[in-house]
Amino acid sequence: MLRRAGNFAVARPTREILYTVMPREDKYKAKSFIDTFVYRAGDQLGAWSYAALVAAGLSLAGIGLVAVPVSLVWVGNGWWLGRRHERMSRRDVGTPGEAHTALPAVPADAGRETP
Repeated sequence: MLRRAGNFAVARPTREILYTVMPREDKYKAKSFIDTFVYRAGDQLGAWSYAALVAAGLSLAGIGLVAVPVSLVWVGNGWWLGRRHERMSRRDVGTPGEAHTALPAVPADAGRETP
């Protein structure tokens, strides 16, 4: 319960922020791929890695020691993504994501034939 609550309270909103600087079409393509394939593959990989570490003879403490470097890699990845998002946000004009979500300006006389 705590993991699911933490996921919906912290992890999901944090992930969603990363999409604000993407064009709308790219955002929805990436989200569907990540939310289905990557998320489920990550769960499966986590289950397999735990089973592999137990089969390798590691105790719970040993698994914890293996998890520390993996967690440090994830922290580094999160830091890098945050800095990249910040740079992309500064590059856009206005609010993050606004430049990509606004419809292009169309002149009032577009499509009319001139005499």
